[in-house]
Amino acid sequence: TGGLINIQKNKNPEIVFNQKKDISFQDHFSFKRLFYAISRAILSVAGAMHSQGVGRPEKILCVLGHHLYVSQTRVIKAKYDKPIVVTKKIIDDIVTSDLQSFYLKGDFKEFTDHNGPNVVLEKNNMRIKVNGYESTNPFGKEASDIEVSVFISVTPNGLLSDIRRIISTVFHSDEIYFGTFSFSIFNAMRDCLAKNENFAIFEIGSEITNLGIIKYGIIEETFSF
Repeated sequence: TGGLINIQKNKNPEIVFNQKKDISFQDHFSFKRLFYAISRAILSVAGAMHSQGVGRPEKILCVLGHHLYVSQTRVIKAKYDKPIVVTKKIIDDIVTSDLQSFYLKGDFKEFTDHNGPNVVLEKNNMRIKVNGYESTNPFGKEASDIEVSVFISVTPNGLLSDIRRIISTVFHSDEIYFGTFSFSIFNAMRDCLAKNENFAIFEIGSEITNLGIIKYGIIEETFSF
């Protein structure tokens, strides 16, 4: 599905284009054929959008469906013998160290064998605790105990390269941003339900239903069935 949204200051967003391209059912499933079919569908929708003559979009956001990535919420804890001053680099190092060990476990191997190496799509901090207390601005504070809840998603690099190539060719733009449906809808709903830390998100499609469990303000788990 592709859409074009006109956003202007002091006006409600307006959907000026929306089109869906179905992908044929596969009797014998393979990721290679799936990725090829997706690339063809994106080319078709992007071409139709461009033919509307609305000009080049200022920003292009590609949100991947659940079947195109693997994700997990990681709660990472770090303890220090002596208090340290929390900085952005320390938080980044904590997350990077955990991500490296996570990769070694082979949790995302299912994609690797089908479309080349994986790439980290998202690495989004959802909550940071300093000395056991949640902090929206932890930098500059002293801490001997840090906990970071981060949403990590991984997808095949080959798939992203194909999507980027197709969109760049049609719209002559390299300003392309990628995200996952899970985190995108969570981000939107979290802003709408700012006073509610616990809720569920259902996305009911024609073939697959997706469920996201939000607990204490972070993505606890996601399911597809």
